[in-house]
Amino acid sequence: MKTLLYNGEVFTVNEQDDIQQAVLFEDNRIIFVGSDEDALALCDADTEKIDVEGRSILPGFIDTHIHVACRLVLSKGYDMSKRSGIFCIKDIQDRLREYAKGLKEDEWIVCHGLTFEDLDEHRWPTRWELDEACPNTPVAISHSSGHTGVYNTRALELCHLLDGQIQYREENIVRNENGEPTGVLEEVAHFKFAHKVDEYNPVTDEKLEKEILETVRKMNSFGITTAHDAGGNGTDTIRMFQKLSEENKMTCRIYPMLFTLMGKDDNVKFVNAQIHSGFHTGLGDEYFKIGPVKLMIDGSGASGTCATREPISNTGLLAPSSMSQEEVDDIIVRAHKAGFQVTAHCIGDRGVDMVLKAYEKAQELYPREDCRHRIEHCMIAEPDLLERIKKLDVTPVMNPAFINLWGTSFNKFYQGSRNDYLIALRSALDMGINCTIASDWECIPDMSPVKGIASAMDRTVYETGETVAAMQSIKLMEAIRCLTINAAKISFEEDIKGSIEVGKLADIVVMKGKMTEMSSREISELEVERTYFDGRLVYRA
Repeated sequence: MKTLLYNGEVFTVNEQDDIQQAVLFEDNRIIFVGSDEDALALCDADTEKIDVEGRSILPGFIDTHIHVACRLVLSKGYDMSKRSGIFCIKDIQDRLREYAKGLKEDEWIVCHGLTFEDLDEHRWPTRWELDEACPNTPVAISHSSGHTGVYNTRALELCHLLDGQIQYREENIVRNENGEPTGVLEEVAHFKFAHKVDEYNPVTDEKLEKEILETVRKMNSFGITTAHDAGGNGTDTIRMFQKLSEENKMTCRIYPMLFTLMGKDDNVKFVNAQIHSGFHTGLGDEYFKIGPVKLMIDGSGASGTCATREPISNTGLLAPSSMSQEEVDDIIVRAHKAGFQVTAHCIGDRGVDMVLKAYEKAQELYPREDCRHRIEHCMIAEPDLLERIKKLDVTPVMNPAFINLWGTSFNKFYQGSRNDYLIALRSALDMGINCTIASDWECIPDMSPVKGIASAMDRTVYETGETVAAMQSIKLMEAIRCLTINAAKISFEEDIKGSIEVGKLADIVVMKGKMTEMSSREISELEVERTYFDGRLVYRA
């Protein structure tokens, strides 16, 4: 059966960025794009004709960095964010006392979403302050970025940090002036700790399937029809994606990164297993396709644990990278040689530099055409790094929605010339670099693509009115391209999706307003009216 959407503002995202009136699709393919008059002439008696009343029609959004099943790892348990009513350490203690009621011995309280910078005290609670509320119940609280966490004494005991039976990276353990662990763990140690916590609260197939399908329904409500899953539970998640796709339960196309969040050691083992498996990026079909291998090079821009070339402005310190240059080179060269697309989590400019050095070495040793390697986040990239990105044809996957959430911290942490190149979309696009915009949900609380579009356009922290690297703002059409055709290119799929053109997949989103007549702030609040996946209506407001 044919479906016609007409009387709209159709962002075709073709080479000319044409805006048309109507799009007609049959089964799962687009068969006409153009004027209302010509589209209506192609309809038959059975065609479903929908007057969208001037609303914007776009290609289905492609989120190139989203943690589809990560809530079971990073954001499980209780919400400790400001929006949930947490404003000070006493609020945290009161909540923990309430959560502890009726728990069995050593049953964990797991919480997420805490932004300690928002607390009245402007610091993490210590393990001793958590002990006041829960002296005998293990407590784990993750930062909103997912890269750090705080644990009480019972948690440290159960995970053998205090007795030394399990070794954690010393540079990731925050200690007080007496050398005692405060309970705060960063990066590799935090992820390893989270893995130990999972042993007490394992992720089952039933939990995983439920989580994935709930997340996919949520993505559809925001117009997302393709997700580049940025990793979480390793092979369990990837296997479940494939199973659900084969069972036709998925209403979103999946391009998973081969990655596990459970610390550096597990990440290296996991990537090595993929390299030796015999398959590589691209295996699959238009519903489920294997993506890049992924490394974790550094930490968080929001909590100042990313690897930078110059010290963090407010501390005067350099955070360590998660891996050495030799380790990064070894893995990337071997993955590149084996035919994989490669990507890496790099927030700081030193992290970006490390990965570019490895890409350069890989191409020198084993030249490959059109490998389309990536850098996830690429938050700090000054002109010298952008030049190398351009030369290597690497795609930065950027997250402008971080600005509204953590922009005040960014301005405090990254001052001087590098502040002008935070999330440097304008500079990268002007150089002809293929950039994408992604949410990084569940590491941030909102997956809405229009939040990313709006932040890319105005670069504003709405709560305070301050801007972050205002010179890097881009235009509406450029931002839309970053979420559609540019995103399709980095999964080698620009021929089948990413624009509204004849022959492409009928992944289409109808917004509730006319975007060309809206301010960036209005766009940030714009809701989805309809989402079509594979020609099927999968969401309607």
